[in-house]
Order: sequence, then C-alpha cells, then structure tokens
Amino acid sequence: MNAIILNVESGDLEQKFLLAVKSIRLLHQNDTDIYAVNPRANKSLSSSTLELIDKLQITLIQKNINEEHRFYAFANKVYTTSYIESKYGFKYEYLIYLDSDTLLLQPIERIINDGSFEIALKPDEDFYEYGQRLEVEESWIWKWIFDGLQIVDNQRWTVLNSIRNNEIYAYFNGGLVISKASRGFFNKWKKHFITLTQAKEFFKLSGRDLFFVEQMILSACVMKEFDKQEVKILNNSCNYCLNHHNKLYHRCESLSDVKLLHYHNMFYEMKWLDQIDLDKIQYEWLLNELPLKKYQKTFKKKSLEIFQYQLYKLKHRYGLKYLI
Repeated sequence: MNAIILNVESGDLEQKFLLAVKSIRLLHQNDTDIYAVNPRANKSLSSSTLELIDKLQITLIQKNINEEHRFYAFANKVYTTSYIESKYGFKYEYLIYLDSDTLLLQPIERIINDGSFEIALKPDEDFYEYGQRLEVEESWIWKWIFDGLQIVDNQRWTVLNSIRNNEIYAYFNGGLVISKASRGFFNKWKKHFITLTQAKEFFKLSGRDLFFVEQMILSACVMKEFDKQEVKILNNSCNYCLNHHNKLYHRCESLSDVKLLHYHNMFYEMKWLDQIDLDKIQYEWLLNELPLKKYQKTFKKKSLEIFQYQLYKLKHRYGLKYLI
C-alpha cells in the first residue's frame, strides 16, 4: 500500500488542496491513504474544509512541525514529509509527496508501476535557468550546496531539462516526489536542508533564489543518497507544468495524456483552456470548481514573514538559541 502526503493551510493553499484531494479520491477510494498536514501555527482551516477532510477519509495532522523555518513556506514540504515518514512510513511501500496545486488525473499506479525504483521525480522545466549546465562555470549556489553536502564529482549525474532539453546536473521539480519508504529519504532531506539553511550562504539568497533553492537542495540530496540507476526519471506527463505548456520540449496536447497536472497559478482564469484539449464531460467536475479565488498577501502577513526571516538570521549569526 502507498500513501499520499499534501500540505494544507488557510487561504489560497486551502482551495488548491481541496481540488487536489477531490481528484485523488475520484481515482482512489480505499486503496491509498492520504495525509493532510497543516504544519505551521496560526494557519487554521475552515469548518467546511475540516468536514470534507473527514468525509474523504483523510488523516489530518495539525501540528506546528515547521517551527524553525516558519517564515519560509517552501520548507513545509521538507518537515511534512519527514514527519509522516518517521511516524507512519513503516506501513507503506512508497510515500508520495504532492504539491497542493496539482491534480491527479490518472491512477497513481500508472506512474509507480512502470519499472522498479527507489525514488522517482521529474526534471524541472528550468525556465529561470537555475539548473547547472556542464559547459558553464558552476554557480555559487550550487557550489555552496555541493560543498555543504560533500558531493564529489563522481556523485553528480545529469538529466535533460524539460524546456530546452539540454543536459544539466540533476535538478528536479519538487511538486512530485515518490520515495520508497524503507530508504528514509525524507528524513535525510530534512537533515541536509537544516544543515544548509544554517550556513551563511543561505542568507545571501535573493527573493527569487529562495523560490527555487528548496528544490535545488532536494535535487542535490537525491544525487547524494541514490545512484542514478535507482532513480526513476519521470516524463512530463507525470508532473505536467501547465504554466509552461507552450514552452515544453515534449508537450501533452490533451489533458487525457496527463497523469498529474501541476497547474501553479493557471486556475485563477480560464485562458488555459485555449492551450490544451480536454473532454468537457470527463472533466465537468473540475470546470465546475473553477476559476479559483485570487488571494493577495496582506501587508501585515508580508511584514510578519520578513520579520521572522530577520529573526532567523540573527539567531544563526549570533547563536541566539531561544530567540525564535
């Protein structure tokens, strides 16, 4: 048996989470467990969401497990997957992490049952070129990560990115990670993540860098912990980034060809319907849920996240153990 793990927090992520779990339960009623984790304090869920979670037989965990990086939403998946692996991993063959802005459109077995593997991921689109090409000088971010994890040259291997189809060191999209539970990868990812984010280089990252560094660390951890032959390199259909549909080197022309749809911000409007074919009868349930509501971060919320980040920097610069 396998288990799917998602994060859920109030607001925008909440509505996306609801779409994700509805899509999963349309395909998997009793054969796949779902864990929904609300990993930060002060991110409570609505009563209607709680009712649906109960109706869909989802195990909800509301626990402040991302205390250390609560200013950094992308760290939620690191803490969430590690927590589930530690508490429940012994029950499952594979643990499957999904970003909450994804839809499962075909049974998960169509991804898992295609060959033997220890971990499965899809190379990133690398639209912003954070992937490290072999023919150019190594970026300071990758050097910091490789040095920090003591990854030597013979541990590095390559993949083809999803847009330009050029060779880069393994760099994966973090929206889908399927790991054999017995390998304990998610706990290792957390350990390496904490080590790197306490280094001085972490505080040199720009706002855009912070958007991508979580999956850069994920990718480096995969190279450190697995030989390439243990890794299943998924194709685009298994984590199909709708926002890059027109740029992808290998496209799915119809939604029926997609196994897992990663729609990012595309469901706030319906323009995406002009880009990809879909059966409106088959996906009537989805169209009835759209468009999603647009949420804007308030000035108060933005200010709080900046304040928490500055406290984190002070804590690790001066060793102030009890500051946050």
